Amino acid sequence: MEHRVTKLESEMEAIKLDLGILKATVATKADLAEVKAETKAAVAEVKAETKAAVAEVKADTKAAIAEAKNAIIVWVVGSVFLAQLLPGLLRKLGLQ
Repeated sequence: MEHRVTKLESEMEAIKLDLGILKATVATKADLAEVKAETKAAVAEVKAETKAAVAEVKADTKAAIAEAKNAIIVWVVGSVFLAQLLPGLLRKLGLQ
C-alpha cells in the first residue's frame, strides 16, 4: 500500500507540473478577447488608410483627366483656327 501511495504522489507531482506548464502557455479567454480587439482596431486603421489613399488617387485621376481634356480642347481649337486662317493667309501672300 505504501508503494502505491508513493507512486500516486509521484504521478500527482507530474500532473501538477504539467498543469503549471499548461497554465503558463495556454491563452485564456481574456487573452483571446484582447487579441481580437487589437486585430479589429488594426483592421479599422488599415481600412481608413485605404479609403484615404483611394480618395487621393481618385482626386489625382480626376485632375489628370481634366488637364488632358483641356489640352485636347486647346489642340482642337488651335487646329480648327489654323485650318480657317491658313488658306486666307496663303492667298494674301500669293502662295496659293
